[in-house]
Amino acid sequence: MLAADGEPVVYSPEVAEKAVEFQQKLLRSTKKVAVLCNSEFMVHNLRHVTKESGIHDHSNQLFGKDKDMVQQAYELLGINGNDLIKEKKH
Repeated sequence: MLAADGEPVVYSPEVAEKAVEFQQKLLRSTKKVAVLCNSEFMVHNLRHVTKESGIHDHSNQLFGKDKDMVQQAYELLGINGNDLIKEKKH
């Protein structure tokens, strides 16, 4: 499987375990999570991880054009923008 930039994707069990731990910590301080993914493969992996961590109902994995993903994330989270998030210039 390849990422959006054409590079091979590797998702080890150790990474999945750390992702579960991290997501469980997130759930303590937030009600919604938007994840901007770089491939459909990443979306599917994160859906699996969120089921394992128990935050599946609170997490939204997004994949698409950068501008579209950022807009979707803003809408899901109910925010109008963030100066820390910059669209990649081509």
